[in-house]
This record gives sequence, C-alpha cells and structure tokens, in this order.
Amino acid sequence: MTPRSFWTILIKLVGVWLLFNSLSSIPQIIGLLYNSFNSFGNSSFDITFTGIIIPTFLLLLSLGVYVVVFLILIFKTDFIIGKFKLDKGFSEERLEFNISQTSVLQIAIIVIGALMLVDSLPAFFRHVYSYVISVNQRGNEWVPDNKGWLFYTLIQSIVAYLLMTNSRTIVSYINKNIKNEEN
Repeated sequence: MTPRSFWTILIKLVGVWLLFNSLSSIPQIIGLLYNSFNSFGNSSFDITFTGIIIPTFLLLLSLGVYVVVFLILIFKTDFIIGKFKLDKGFSEERLEFNISQTSVLQIAIIVIGALMLVDSLPAFFRHVYSYVISVNQRGNEWVPDNKGWLFYTLIQSIVAYLLMTNSRTIVSYINKNIKNEEN
C-alpha cells in the first residue's frame, strides 16, 4: 500500500463517518420547521428573522456544509492529498500491511458501526428516561418531541449494530458491485 492509497482510504472513511453523523441534523431541521410553523397562529409568535428565518437558515447552512465537506472528502480525495501533500515525507515508498482490501473494508465498517453505536446508544437511553419521566409527570399524554428522538436513536442504534454484525456481508456486496463495474 502506498502512502497515497492509505490517505485515500482514511479520507474516504472520514467522509462516510461524516455522512452518518450529518443524518442527525435532518430531524432537527424538520422539528424546528414543524414547531415554528405550528406556532405561527399564536399571537405571541414572532415571524421575524429571529422567529423562523435565522434558525432555519443556520440549520440549512450547517446541513449544506456537511454535504459539501462529505462530497469533497469522498470525491476529491486526490485534491486533498495533493493540496496538503499528505503523501510526501514518508521514508519508504510502500507501506507494508499484510491485510487484504476486504479486511480493511470490514474493519472500517465495524469501526463506523461502533462509533455510531457509541454515539446513539447513550442518547437512546437518555430519551427513554426522559420519555418515562414526562409520561409520569403528564399522565399518558403524547409527547411528540421525545417520541421522535426516541425512535430516531433506536433506529440509529439498530443500524449501528447491524453494521457491526453484518460487516462481512456488506463487504462482499461492495466487492461484488466493484467487480460488476469493472466488467
């Protein structure tokens, strides 16, 4: 493996990790817009820059930055490596790792799944606790904010678990698609 291919793999892994982390911004945007437009009928609600426009703009801007950085990390890795000269300064021309590409992909998928699980599982338990407390305080009243995040973190935890446990299947699917594209 050359230093350039090492950096290519590492940068693309960071891009995929960023994609999974940016998905948590989408429910925030939807929740903000939903709450903002539901409050529109209130006489006390202020539909000025501070009411809806600035928060919506900032959330959409942050989501846009995530998307742009993701696209650069995934599709412009050679530009990043060349710009920052990441492949220069190595004493050896080849880095010797006795690991196949399949093993590297499998390890990467497991690490991404583990990072997602470490991020989502505590949030899931926090939302379960918050939901139980809110139900105990308000009776059996429906609390949309808590339920939405509760289900989101549950799904994120399940996806992370499935990534970690099915990494071999995912890698074989990726390798099959790469072979099909080469033919």
